[in-house]
Amino acid sequence: RTWWVDQRLSWDPADYGNITTTLYLAEALNTPEESEIWLPDMQPYNTMEGTIRTLEPAAARGDSAGRIFWSRPGILDVMCKFSGLVAFPYDRLKCTVEFGGWSMSDGFQ
Repeated sequence: RTWWVDQRLSWDPADYGNITTTLYLAEALNTPEESEIWLPDMQPYNTMEGTIRTLEPAAARGDSAGRIFWSRPGILDVMCKFSGLVAFPYDRLKCTVEFGGWSMSDGFQ
């Protein structure tokens, strides 16, 4: 789930029958030509497979202030480095998932 503000998608509800929300076609990054709006290039850096294969396409919800909310159902398989395992099966394990822009990152490609 993510959200952002795109002022280009704002409107005055009084001009459109007091409609305050709408849905936009928002496809995955592998088919940007099918999206009606700009989508952030956000990927987990330590994933086993890219989100193109693991997250389903989903519509984005926008409101009259230009706030966009986009949530895609799916499962992320991430690679984790675990150390210790000294109290199995009572260990408390932690896995950090790093998200960022793949095409605009420094050194992660």
